[in-house]
Amino acid sequence: MHAHTEGFRVLFTLARFTIDARDYEEFLYGTHCSSEPEQIDPQSVATSASYYSQYPWWNPYDAKILVECEGSTDHFSQTILIDVSEQDFFTVYITGSMH
Repeated sequence: MHAHTEGFRVLFTLARFTIDARDYEEFLYGTHCSSEPEQIDPQSVATSASYYSQYPWWNPYDAKILVECEGSTDHFSQTILIDVSEQDFFTVYITGSMH
């Protein structure tokens, strides 16, 4: 697992970890995603790559197949990107912020 958190009153967090593909549905159930993940072009997340380049472990734009979902509560919002390119395991990238 890789993670980075910054901020004082408003926190911003990046996290990357791997899950077993068999745990995918259970993982999604525990998120705040408001809908099922949808496939996106990995290059669409490369537009913010300059900010993320300081974290070499943050590389969802290298995925062959990338899905995304978003969700929030009253004080928290998140974007989840999941590289589902591999059959046995998936790499999860999360951005989250408390506001």
